[in-house]
Amino acid sequence: MTAKPTKLASAESQSLRLFIISITLVATICIISGFLGISFYSRGLIREEMRNSGRRNFTNIVLMRRWNANHGGVYVLKGPGLNDTRDFRIV
Repeated sequence: MTAKPTKLASAESQSLRLFIISITLVATICIISGFLGISFYSRGLIREEMRNSGRRNFTNIVLMRRWNANHGGVYVLKGPGLNDTRDFRIV
C-alpha cells in the first residue's frame, strides 16, 4: 500500500535537487577561486623572493670584487701544475 507520488511531491523533490546542485556549484566555485587566489599570491611572493635573492647575490659579488681590488688581488701559493697566467700572480 504505497502511495504514488503526486505531481506536487515530484515538483518539490525536483526543486530540492536543483537547490542542492546550485548550492554545491556555488560552494565549488568559491573554493576553487580561493585556491586560485592563494596560488597567484604565492607565485608573486616566490618571484619577489627570487628577485631579492638575485639582488643580494649581485651585491655580495660586487662587495667581494671591491674587497679583492682594495687588497691587491688574490695571492696563490705555487703548487704542482700551476703556471703563471694573466689571471694569477704567483708569489
